Amino acid sequence: MTDKMKQYNAKVTVIGAGHWGMALADVLAFNNSSVTVCARRMEEVNLINNEHKSSYFDNYIFPDNLVATKDVEKSVAESEYIVISTPTKTVTEMLDMFRKFPEKKYIFACKGLINGKMISTYVEDECKMPLKLAVLSGPSFANELILKKSTAVVIAACDIELAREFQELFHTDFFRPYASSDILGVEVCGAVKNVYAIAAGFLDREYKSFNMKSAMLTRALAEMTKVMQILNAKSETLMGLAGLGDLMLTCHSDLSRNYRYGYNYVDNKQAKETTEGINATLEMRSFATTNGIELPIVEGIYKVIYEGLSLEDVIESLMRRTLKDE
Repeated sequence: MTDKMKQYNAKVTVIGAGHWGMALADVLAFNNSSVTVCARRMEEVNLINNEHKSSYFDNYIFPDNLVATKDVEKSVAESEYIVISTPTKTVTEMLDMFRKFPEKKYIFACKGLINGKMISTYVEDECKMPLKLAVLSGPSFANELILKKSTAVVIAACDIELAREFQELFHTDFFRPYASSDILGVEVCGAVKNVYAIAAGFLDREYKSFNMKSAMLTRALAEMTKVMQILNAKSETLMGLAGLGDLMLTCHSDLSRNYRYGYNYVDNKQAKETTEGINATLEMRSFATTNGIELPIVEGIYKVIYEGLSLEDVIESLMRRTLKDE
């Protein structure tokens, strides 16, 4: 069978040609899908199409069934599945796309909140029409996935059959997705853990204390539990790949942008758009105020980044809080 006659399992568009977008696109292409990656820069499009390379992965050669374009609308129109792997805030620029193509099957590979809402909730509220939305989350670094190192994630959708459809689309012998119907739970875990990754970076740089970091991570789980309960999310989601799994990964490695931000912190002027935990800190502080709950670690990180309080002062205030039962 010639290349022109080859039959592919699915036609997929990946919006976002960064580390994570290209790694997921590579998984899909490996799994015999016809993949088009939408990149912002023409230089990146030409590099992918002419040399089968990406500026994010030195010397890695991508398969022939992965191509690139700048024409998002045309690519989405021609695909059945749409993977969104851009900074969270750029989802606000895609509302017209969702409205124009409501029949497509979308999966968000970005993590965060928009105006106090999970991404899927925000999109549905703004578009005011039924959409086929899923999310992908879990302990996974693009640099390891591109090397085909065994990775497990969770894919969630309100419609479990949609989650299972994406599960089949992505499943390979090195990439194992689990399906879930707890889309809000998966999303909140993916967003909030970035705040605690910043905290972990702070602690590792200043104290290098196993005691302090273990205590912080344990209390982080307690804070995440409060948020999950308000959203009626499932407790098993918190203890699964999207919750505990991703929290452990992102708080223990300098491959995490959020961890690096905390570890290398100087002041809030160094903030980068791709450091999702910065915005998540603002969003979760607002969420806590609106819902009348205490999130002491989130509040502490907010005070360091936005009020200039020292990490030492924050830790002292946390340790002097009124004693309570666990």
